[in-house]
Amino acid sequence: MQSHGAFWSNNATEMVVDWLSNADNYKRLMNKHPVSGGRVVDLQDEIASLINQKYDIGITRTQVKSKITYIRRLYREAVAMNSTGKGGDILERQEAKCPPFQRLHASFSSSLALHHPQIRLTGGPPARSAIDLLTPDVEVEDVIALGMAFFFYCV
Repeated sequence: MQSHGAFWSNNATEMVVDWLSNADNYKRLMNKHPVSGGRVVDLQDEIASLINQKYDIGITRTQVKSKITYIRRLYREAVAMNSTGKGGDILERQEAKCPPFQRLHASFSSSLALHHPQIRLTGGPPARSAIDLLTPDVEVEDVIALGMAFFFYCV
């Protein structure tokens, strides 16, 4: 029977969140033109090595990749709550969806201008995108125009 690596502990997950919460580390991970040792797989190996040195549980690079993808997905879903139009305490709901939301937001929000949640154009009041968190003086029309430009760039 083939081993598929170790199971994640809360401490190991916390180490990944800590690593991602560091703005310099997140920039290294998102770097489109990495230098030697800065490729995504190298960074995943680095994280796996840090976890395995501290907890000796045998986490693999593939498991780190999956965990980072999962954390990013939870964060994006939490950010998307800004544009749902539902009442209530948004931050409370975001933290329920993604417990380390505030810690991750400091690092991840720098990329929201490029990867902001899709703007909802129909039903209810005009939705506010996550980019509004970064520039509260932006008019809704400007955000919609930016969304359209982003849409055409992606097509």
